[in-house]
Parts: sequence; structure tokens; C-alpha cells
Amino acid sequence: MRRWCWRSLRAKERVAKVRLAKKRVAKKRVAGAGRRAVLAILGVTVWIVLALAHAQNTATPQNVNTKIQIHVIDGRTGNPIPYQHVLIFVTNDLHYPEASLINQTTDGRGIVDISTDYRYIQVFVDWHVLCVKHPNQIDYATSVVANKGVRSSDSCGKVEVNLQPGDLYIFARPRHWWEPTSRNSPLGSKVRNRTTLLTSFVSILD
Repeated sequence: MRRWCWRSLRAKERVAKVRLAKKRVAKKRVAGAGRRAVLAILGVTVWIVLALAHAQNTATPQNVNTKIQIHVIDGRTGNPIPYQHVLIFVTNDLHYPEASLINQTTDGRGIVDISTDYRYIQVFVDWHVLCVKHPNQIDYATSVVANKGVRSSDSCGKVEVNLQPGDLYIFARPRHWWEPTSRNSPLGSKVRNRTTLLTSFVSILD
């Protein structure tokens, strides 16, 4: 009788241990599934936040209006180029083939003052050739211009300038009669090219 009771107790202990082990395995599975679900939700949330941030950075203008003073300088002599028509293209995304056009004319000191909330700027001077290699591929970050000041390279000479925050120095020289006048900026599109031709004809009439 005692032996039978002892065996019965041992069997009950084994059954209890098996049940306890099964419960532990089940709890681990539930905990693992919960962690995986939390990680999946976290990953989706991070992806959405990054996508929204990228869309905001590329699709909308900057919140702060940036004041820029553009100095148009003859790269050979260092003299300002006064009363000259300037085409200024601004955009927020270099990969998006559209940009806004700002038509301005330099004052007697060869300066144009603008205020923009766009992130990138590109400048062309009518009837002049920019003193840079591949000028259609050169753009300037307005934030860098505002914080430090920027000068374009000068392949026409060795002009020195006193660079200040907010200054953008553009070096150019008069165009020779055999050089083309068309522009094909990476910031623009066919619409911009048509606008450029139209402004060139307007400048001729003026």
C-alpha cells in the first residue's frame, strides 16, 4: 500500500512538472510574440516619421526667410557689373525638375538683394558667361550662404572679395559673339528654358 502511494505521488509530481514546463514555454512564446509585435510597430512608426520628414524637407519651403545679397562681379577685373539682368532660380529639391524663377536687375554696385524661403539657389547673368566649369551644375545652399557667405569659383581671374554672411558672389565675364546664350540648368525644366528665352527677348527689346 505504501509503495503504491509513493508511486502515485511521484506520478503526480511528474505530471505537475510537465504542466509547469508547458506553462513556461507558453509564456515565453507569448512574450516573444509580444516583443516581435512591438518591434514591428516601432519599425513602422520610425519609417512613417522619416518619410514625413523627408516629404516636409523636399516638398515645402523653409520656414525661415533667408536674406541674400548677390554680388555680380567681373571675374577678370573685379569690378561690379551694374544694371544687368539676372535670372535667379530657387528650389527645395535638386532631384525635382522644377524651380521658381526670379527676375532681377543689379543696382549701380552690381548687387541684387533677395529674400527667399527656398533651400537652393542658382544664378545666371544675361549676356555673360559664368566663370565656373559646368555652370549649369552649380547650385548654392541658401543656409550656407546665410551663415557663412559663398563665392563661386573664378576661372576668369583671381579676384579677392571680403566675404560676409549672407553674401553670394557670382563671377562672370561678357559673352563673346560666338558663344551660345542658352541655359539648361539641372534645377529647371523645359518650362524654365522657354521662360529664359522669353526673358532674353525682353532684355533685347529693352
